[in-house]
Amino acid sequence: MIGPSALLKPVTALVAVGLLVVFLTEGEEPVPAKTRLVQPRLRVDATSDAEARQMRRATLHLARELGAAARCDVAAPAREVERCVAPALQHVGMGGRGASILLGTVAASVPSGHCLTYLLGLAAANSAAADNARWLLMNLYQYRSRERRRALVGQVNLAYRMMRRASRAAAPDVCAPGAGQPAA
Repeated sequence: MIGPSALLKPVTALVAVGLLVVFLTEGEEPVPAKTRLVQPRLRVDATSDAEARQMRRATLHLARELGAAARCDVAAPAREVERCVAPALQHVGMGGRGASILLGTVAASVPSGHCLTYLLGLAAANSAAADNARWLLMNLYQYRSRERRRALVGQVNLAYRMMRRASRAAAPDVCAPGAGQPAA
């Protein structure tokens, strides 16, 4: 059995450490319970310019693929039209979605201005074209009649014109540092 004198030493040491902590921390600011996340610095720099130029090229490339698919001969048999249109729809369905996600990430680090407006427009065009392409690809076999093939090629042409217009909506140096953007 443990006697009172054996318990007195550890309890006394514990109380002494507690009092020491209380006296040493007195007068200090309390630590906030919620830690504030570090906000990224919003600025237009060489990285945002390079990424914007690369995404413009990617969007134009996808638009060119859709443009080639929009020129498919609707008078050809249904299988030939499907073989002509399907690769572009696959590429835009995946590439447009990926480009939209990347553009959203780039836009998150850019302050409001012409560059941000351009990046968000590119992201919206890529996202819309990707959604349309995936929907058309899923329903491709419903476009077997000549009238439906004409409607399919018309939808592809609309997506082509939208992506082409969005990529050319601003000057190539819209996201260049010092291109009329607000100061960082």
